[in-house]
Amino acid sequence: MGRSRVIAFAVAALGCLAGCGDSPSEETPHARALALLERSREQSAAEPFEAIENLKEAIAYDPALIDAWQLLGDRLYRQGHYGEAAWVIDYALGKAPDDAYARWLAAATAFELGNDGAALDQLGKCEALLKNAPDARVPMDALYFLRGRLAHRKDDLFAADFYFSKAVKENPGRWEYYLFQRTVEEQRGRPEEAANALGKAAEMKRNDPAILYALGWSLLDLERARAYNDSIPDPFTRRLPKSTPHSLDEALRVARQLVAIDPQFAWNHYLLGGIYAEEGDFSSAAEAFRQALAIEPYLFNARYNFALALIEEGTPEAWDEAESELTTAIAIDPSRRIDPNPDHPAAVVLFHLLVREQRWTEADALYEWGKSAGALGK
Repeated sequence: MGRSRVIAFAVAALGCLAGCGDSPSEETPHARALALLERSREQSAAEPFEAIENLKEAIAYDPALIDAWQLLGDRLYRQGHYGEAAWVIDYALGKAPDDAYARWLAAATAFELGNDGAALDQLGKCEALLKNAPDARVPMDALYFLRGRLAHRKDDLFAADFYFSKAVKENPGRWEYYLFQRTVEEQRGRPEEAANALGKAAEMKRNDPAILYALGWSLLDLERARAYNDSIPDPFTRRLPKSTPHSLDEALRVARQLVAIDPQFAWNHYLLGGIYAEEGDFSSAAEAFRQALAIEPYLFNARYNFALALIEEGTPEAWDEAESELTTAIAIDPSRRIDPNPDHPAAVVLFHLLVREQRWTEADALYEWGKSAGALGK
């Protein structure tokens, strides 16, 4: 809503108030506006729209009440009405340019609208004001968090990590900060720090499936990184602690919790299977992948890894089933690739399985198909 529309709303509201049949009151428009402003402050987060309507009515009674404009901008911003919020905050800044809270709101709104230059400009002005007069309405953790997000959007991972760490230090009780910290740590190639950040978020949101799912994968990726780290002969180039027999216990606990929370989500079973496979428990891994496929038969990753687990089991029956699963995987997705390998992963495994069993005719036929389909021999 543009500034002219806000004023138009105020004029229309005043006209309605003047002619809606209410008896004249001794209460002045300014006093009425203050009462509505106070009511909107007391309204809980469960009543955002009522608060917004009260603030608009307060502005209708007294368009000069800057606190109402600022709080309206805040409420609109928190409800995701960024365009409307930007106009309202801009009007408030025109009347009170030295208000640090309004500057912070302007920066946050500009960021959400994709105007990073304006966001940085408003943040700088906000910080300059805070140096001279601290404002309790502008929490430093939120300011650092916004700077971190701006740096992350520019792919400045070092600066993003710096500001997210400062946000966490200022307010360690915000689980959202740890999620962003985890993303940056993953992008910086620091799996241990990423898993630690996710673990802290999960402590605060104990039964949140999305956080638990991300934590499970993060812990699995950390163990895979440790396994690679253990293979490096020079101890001075190793960065991670060595694997232990219980390195995956926490990942396994998280995956089992996910399956208990939502047993009908195939990816939960797939994660559980991946953890079992990393532990070397291929029988349990195969069963978890089987459960995933019972829910989502076209889940290529589950079928491919199910076949690998069956091959690792090593019995003739398991190999026969693996062959069937690999053939089905190729039929489901004949163009599947896993970068940087240009070959079809299921076709490669099936080809080697046939060669191992000395089934040369079938192996040759598969190879010829693979070459013609661009799935083998690149």
